[in-house]
Amino acid sequence: MEKHLRICSFNPRSVTNKILSLCDYVLTNHFDIVALTETWLGSTVDKTYISELVPTCYVMKHIPRRGRKGGGVALIYKSAILLRLITSSNDGNFTHFEHMDCHLE
Repeated sequence: MEKHLRICSFNPRSVTNKILSLCDYVLTNHFDIVALTETWLGSTVDKTYISELVPTCYVMKHIPRRGRKGGGVALIYKSAILLRLITSSNDGNFTHFEHMDCHLE
């Protein structure tokens, strides 16, 4: 049995004005995992954007940039994929960029 993942990476430089396009692109291309940089998400208002961005049957892990506007990284992936966050920039290891290390289980 052949196993493969469809993976995509984007730098949307703020997802807030591209939500419908990104969501549609993910669904149309049947991506398993989508990596986003420069999400520019982080405030409490952004929870609405996040709920609209994540298609049905997908989940999202997001690491916002702390203390500054812009930045932020995210993974949107099919809910059937078991993915565990190992480390992130929220751990305090890095101050000038965001990172997210995950493990497929």
